[in-house]
Amino acid sequence: MKTTALTPQLEALLRDSPFAYLCTVDASNQPHVTPIFFTFDFSASSLYFAAFSATKKLANLRVNHRLSLTVDIRDPVDPLNNFGVLIRGEAEILGSMASLEEKELEEWKPLLSRFEEKYPRFREWLRGALADVKPACLWWVRVKPSKITAWKGPRFEALASRWEQ
Repeated sequence: MKTTALTPQLEALLRDSPFAYLCTVDASNQPHVTPIFFTFDFSASSLYFAAFSATKKLANLRVNHRLSLTVDIRDPVDPLNNFGVLIRGEAEILGSMASLEEKELEEWKPLLSRFEEKYPRFREWLRGALADVKPACLWWVRVKPSKITAWKGPRFEALASRWEQ
């Protein structure tokens, strides 16, 4: 199947939705689902999120880079209006930051800017989290989608079987 461009409605969903549900699998093949904050870079066909060192999602990704995630809008009155996207892909752990010192901010400035644009209080949250979480190390993760499936109500459509790297 050839790669299909995302519709404006799907782009808006990936750009504007506040969180996604990330599914990873541990060494025993047990699934783990957790909500995440994310940004989607359409020019690079990549999704980015962050995870602290001690999280199950990061431990799972160190064992198995394959994942899936869902971003959706749910209508509690009429489920035929539900709309969403399922992304399958591979995670790449890019690196970490342990503080908001200038050298670390400089290294991650483009990614931090993307998160601050979408989540205006992101740096405030990060500052508090880095002070409270032990070990205080935030890891940045990039997801390259390999398959995207969208749905509206009961209708599902595979939109992409591969993305140009």
